This record gives sequence, C-alpha cells and structure tokens, in this order.
Amino acid sequence: MKCYPHKEIRFEVSMESFQNKSAARLDLAKTAMLVDEVENAYAPKRWKVISSSEYSQKGELVFPIMAKPKKMKLSLFVPDEVILEWDLTL
Repeated sequence: MKCYPHKEIRFEVSMESFQNKSAARLDLAKTAMLVDEVENAYAPKRWKVISSSEYSQKGELVFPIMAKPKKMKLSLFVPDEVILEWDLTL
C-alpha cells in the first residue's frame, strides 16, 4: 500500500490462478471496495495492469484519499471474497 497525501491510496495486487484463467483477467476496479472504520465505502478510481500472462495479473488498484482513517478494509471479490484489514492507530 502506498499513500499519497491529498491524492490517492494505491495497492499493488498480484493474482495467479491455474484453475480459473478468467480470474487472471478480472478488472479489479469493478470487483473491489475500500471501507473505513465507520463503514464508509469507497469505489476504486482505476485498476492499472502492470503485467499479465495467461494465468496471472499484477497491477495497481487506486482509490481516492480517505480522511485519516483509523482502520481500513479492502474487499476483493475475485471470485470469492478476500478481505484485507489494517489498523492504522498503532
């Protein structure tokens, strides 16, 4: 995760699937959501593919900046839901 003050939050995401080729072709801008500690949901601004192959994809998922969240949760629906959480108060 990279945070650019007053601009955006970026997550570098790598996906690989040898069983489901279509999982490596997903547009994460359509299947992701960022949620803060008070359940405000943020849609991605864009998904930028950095590299891809028949079975994998790597890219940058970009969200608008959040106003100093204490916690955030990234949900990816690829094809099952994957949730990543951070406590930013530490």
